[in-house]
Amino acid sequence: MQNSPTPLYENRYMGFYIRVYPDHLEFKSAKGSQVVHLSQVTSVQPGTPLLMGINIFINGQPQLVPTSKKKEVERAILDAQAKMMTSGSFAQPQQPRMSMQPVLQQPAGTPIDAKINQVKMEIEQRRLQLSQVNANMSSARAHYSQKHVHGGGKFGGFIRDVQRSNKDSMLKKQQPLKERLHREKLVLEQQLSNLKMLKAQGITHITH
Repeated sequence: MQNSPTPLYENRYMGFYIRVYPDHLEFKSAKGSQVVHLSQVTSVQPGTPLLMGINIFINGQPQLVPTSKKKEVERAILDAQAKMMTSGSFAQPQQPRMSMQPVLQQPAGTPIDAKINQVKMEIEQRRLQLSQVNANMSSARAHYSQKHVHGGGKFGGFIRDVQRSNKDSMLKKQQPLKERLHREKLVLEQQLSNLKMLKAQGITHITH
């Protein structure tokens, strides 16, 4: 197999990767990094929608590779195989330079349980910060209501305008912070969901 300097297609997800070359495939799964000839790929199955990974069958044996672009990966592999067939070079090499044996080493990266706990702590932090911002905004509204002057005349109107301006200024300062914390919390919750699905698929470590 000739190693191309640039793959035809590449996808990275949570520290894992899939690279498609004209005559071979490189990928990293929970079992380690592997290189296989495209003729050894007998099937590609995206699996269920909730599965954040794709099953690549190597000589009939499934290899689950985490990815969020299952359809793209499947199309890239099938396109590369089709080009090999038309070029007449689809025959499996007699002595491939790299075997199907996974790299035997300790899993690299962060334990997925530690990462899950970290994300949970960050979500809780954003929740507490949001609660504080909401409390500040509620306090500003209550403060304005308590101090609201019901008297008539120009002086009473002036006081009401000042109080209303102070309240609006306080709320205006808090709103962008509230929106940012809410967005960050949503992103972290999605990340936590993805990590839990990876753990359910047997992934024990992730790299950054």
